[in-house]
Amino acid sequence: ETAFYITTEDGKKYHLLGQYGFGGFTSISLDKNKELYYYVFFEKIPDKTKKITIREGNCTSGCWNFYDVSLQ
Repeated sequence: ETAFYITTEDGKKYHLLGQYGFGGFTSISLDKNKELYYYVFFEKIPDKTKKITIREGNCTSGCWNFYDVSLQ
């Protein structure tokens, strides 16, 4: 199972295809006020999708998840 995935309101899962922005899927620390642009690419979700959840899968501690992200 992939490390990151999206779920839609109907429970379907869309997997990560790739990422861009730093050297990979490791921990990174930033100095205060420093910006990092990080891009993740997932399988296409249906155009009619209004809300998603982005999850860090296979994670036991220090995980991040974004719940109920509204799409416009």
